[in-house]
Amino acid sequence: MNLSGPQWIALSRLLDEALELPENARAAWLENLAHADTGLRTILSGLLRKAAADVPETLPAFGLAAPTAAVPARIGNYRILRLVGEGGMGTVYEAEQEQPRRTVALKIVKPGLTTPEVLRRFAQETESLGRLQHPGIAQIYEGGIADTGFGPQPWFAMELIRGNTLLAFAAARRLDTKQKLQILIKVCEAVQHAHLRGIIHRDLKPANILVDETGDANSGQPKIIDFGVARITGGDVRSIADTRFGDLVGTLAYMSPEQVLADPLELDARSDVYTLGVLLYELLTGRLPYRVTRNVPQALQAIREESPASLGSLDRSFRGDLETVLNKALAKSKGERYVSAAELAADLRRYLDKEPILARAPSAGYQIRKFAARHRALVVAVVAVFAALVAGLAATGWEAVRADRERIKATAAERRATIERDRARRAEQVAVNERVRADLERNRAVD
Repeated sequence: MNLSGPQWIALSRLLDEALELPENARAAWLENLAHADTGLRTILSGLLRKAAADVPETLPAFGLAAPTAAVPARIGNYRILRLVGEGGMGTVYEAEQEQPRRTVALKIVKPGLTTPEVLRRFAQETESLGRLQHPGIAQIYEGGIADTGFGPQPWFAMELIRGNTLLAFAAARRLDTKQKLQILIKVCEAVQHAHLRGIIHRDLKPANILVDETGDANSGQPKIIDFGVARITGGDVRSIADTRFGDLVGTLAYMSPEQVLADPLELDARSDVYTLGVLLYELLTGRLPYRVTRNVPQALQAIREESPASLGSLDRSFRGDLETVLNKALAKSKGERYVSAAELAADLRRYLDKEPILARAPSAGYQIRKFAARHRALVVAVVAVFAALVAGLAATGWEAVRADRERIKATAAERRATIERDRARRAEQVAVNERVRADLERNRAVD
């Protein structure tokens, strides 16, 4: 049976509702399910029988492996040609469609993993890809449910991309900086297309960007895949993959600072912009901005607080505008990033065309504030030393002022004493002169 995106959503919600009921109440609930069409009721009945028979429907929750099935000969109207790859949730085959005749990539949920959560994610990917029609996003053709002997398994057929992952393509073709920027601009354009349709990918990474090599020998056409954890934010469609607070969704090394908080309400288009910055950094330097280890708390702290090594320190040719563009994309605060993937792409084009970019290097004051926020203990110690130094200088200065005042007082007193001595000498001289004159007068009188 082929299912549309809304039918996938309805199925996952109904299964959630049924599994919350006691087993002995599920049959009556299913019988009274008048609002579901016959096809959905049939699929639900099979999934509920599977749950009642203790088929390991929730194996992933306990970290157990799902049963491995042999490569089927057919799935629906598709003839299986070969196995392409396997992930934690699904298997991808190269298959041939009969009408219209074409080769496709067929993704099917692994046997035993048809849990409500897996159905939600599968429905999410079907719904997301069905909304998007862009050269940079893998096109979906149709979806359905097949029974390959392990119970009902959801599947969908999509465009088969013949190429390599983003980083592998860049390495194999030895792309220069200009070519790397050109290919990332195409990725930005595809992400912008998704954002305009209310879809945030949440798991952009090199493995989820395949480069179709059928075009130009070096440029290639990147195509984004795997929208299984995407978030639908627009229109009247509720986000199927909305997570509870505290659930980390995505790939840690490529998560934005707000994404590692595990609060889905904090995520928006700028979260994908940050991840595009991580991809740009890795594409240019061959390394991630941060050292993300298996120690999750340390990794979260690095993403939230540490600044990556500057592009210019790794390669002098990256100094200047390109470094400024990357710093804006990787800003810790959403408000300081590009507001959209389109803005990031536009600045990268300006850089390539040698035009002024819109991003601006952070001011000295901003850098000081960020440094203080990252190194509080060091800043407190430096401020304390500085305060003590200022206090010491102030005390020394005050003592110097007091000494100067005392010297001035002493000098003034000495000057006053000198004046008094001079005055006394003049008075004494006047007295002497008066005595001499009196003596002369007496002598004349005697004569």
